[in-house]
Amino acid sequence: YQLIVDATNPDAVRRLRANKRRRYKPLAVLVADVEIARECAWLDDAERQILESPSNPIVILRARSDSPVASTAVH
Repeated sequence: YQLIVDATNPDAVRRLRANKRRRYKPLAVLVADVEIARECAWLDDAERQILESPSNPIVILRARSDSPVASTAVH
């Protein structure tokens, strides 16, 4: 199953983390393109190439401090 919430809404992310019992483990964030990914995370050339590859893998990136994605952890 897949649960989807607005990743920019701290309350929604907090509820998702509580429901999935994922206090700190990364959650997937779907973005439309690499430019939006750059707004959310630090992205080097190798990571960009992987994201743009035909296999479309999941890539864990380093969050930016000014990212619009909520970083709420459940305590």
